[in-house]
Amino acid sequence: MTQVIQLVNEARTLRQVRNLILAIMNIAQARSLTSEQYQARFEAVGMLEEEAHDTLQNEISMFRHANNQ
Repeated sequence: MTQVIQLVNEARTLRQVRNLILAIMNIAQARSLTSEQYQARFEAVGMLEEEAHDTLQNEISMFRHANNQ
């Protein structure tokens, strides 16, 4: 049962990270931005990147913890 839950959580995490990456790509594709718009998008990309990183780090920690038991 634990393995099934782990697979569901992994799929959910990978989907979440994929969506964050797609959002970053979408934001990065903007054209003809003012400097204020560019700065706002740059900050948004940074926040999304941090969220994706934290999500992956959390998944790695959970995986390591599950395999050490």
